[in-house]
Amino acid sequence: MGLKHTAAVQLTGDLSQRRASPSAQTGNAPRAASPLDTPSVTSAQDVAALIMAPKSALEQRRLKALTPYNPAIWEELLLSSGLLSKYPNIPESLCLGFMASIPPILSSYIPDNNSSVHNYKDTFNKMLSRELALGHYLGLFSQTELESAIGKFQTSPLSIIPKPGKPGKFRFIQNLSFPHNPTPPLASINSRINADCYPCTYGTFDIVSLLIWHLPPGSQAAIHDVSEAYCTVPLHPSEWPGLVVRIDQDQFAVDTCLCFGFGPSGGIYGNLASAGADILRAGGIGPISRWVDDHIFFRIRKEFLLQFNQKRALTAELIRDNGGQQSLGGRIWYPGDLQPNGSRAEFDDDHVFPLVDLSSDSPRSEEDQKYTYNFEGIDRISHILGIPWEPSKDIPFSPSVTYLGFMWYLDN
Repeated sequence: MGLKHTAAVQLTGDLSQRRASPSAQTGNAPRAASPLDTPSVTSAQDVAALIMAPKSALEQRRLKALTPYNPAIWEELLLSSGLLSKYPNIPESLCLGFMASIPPILSSYIPDNNSSVHNYKDTFNKMLSRELALGHYLGLFSQTELESAIGKFQTSPLSIIPKPGKPGKFRFIQNLSFPHNPTPPLASINSRINADCYPCTYGTFDIVSLLIWHLPPGSQAAIHDVSEAYCTVPLHPSEWPGLVVRIDQDQFAVDTCLCFGFGPSGGIYGNLASAGADILRAGGIGPISRWVDDHIFFRIRKEFLLQFNQKRALTAELIRDNGGQQSLGGRIWYPGDLQPNGSRAEFDDDHVFPLVDLSSDSPRSEEDQKYTYNFEGIDRISHILGIPWEPSKDIPFSPSVTYLGFMWYLDN
């Protein structure tokens, strides 16, 4: 275990010198095309004129998936940390796109969009223009053109909903559970996929509570949130016919990324995010937990490092003795000791990696010097992986933090 950990830390230092990425960037990273402001009178046809050679774009996307993540770095760090056997499909999937088990579409099915698309027409056109400019959507196509390019396809009603607590912000939702009462041979995309086949870890309320209860005095927590997380995960071209977006009467775009409303999205992204968290743990950072794209990082004072790592080692042994990784529906967890109510303690981390004192890795404040790592330690690894954090959502290290809709007071 120690040798693997040392190799991972050393490799991270070497790779941090590599600045070029073989993948196109999304999220908040620099990009060649900027989103276009589209006035409310602009029609979908006007947007189409801005997008060059959509069929050629499809052919290029088949050869190289669009993602901010660096597949080669993921493979090297997973391998050096002994994690590649745990996440064997991630490097190739980042290159070619992730599989999601969408069955072949035998006959094109094109239901109407939700009325919200018409009600928020100006917003719809602006969001559409942005998705096309960023390359998340490829198009626009007529039905004949698209069937020639990818075969028969199915659209799902598109809605635009306001983001809760964010005035003026909206989100595209594809209702991939439509039709809700299918009539054979018609059926929704989600009804044909078992999302439990894509399990991942989640930092539930109970898991986070138990984690905090085990922290030594003076510990702190911080939040990092991934920007547009689902859009960072490419889908394999074989999945595209099931995620076509209807724009107008005879205008369509191909969604090449995970999206909200798609059953497997949480698990596919979650498995990738879990791998990223494990890579960070292998670099000595933690404890870490995660709910979808919200990551909570805990750090302990250096004087408790040895004692805390001894407890982690005992927990790792206990997890192994209790059967190791468990799966319940779409959730992966690790069993600990018996609780007073007779149930097993649940963890979202197998505890195999010890924490490391990284306080001398870079210049830092007097306060940060008291702890094993800081934000820069997280970003040093996540930057070379290509993880696109959203800076506006950062919550700095503190004894209290908001997570899962609750305020957590670590000192209490």
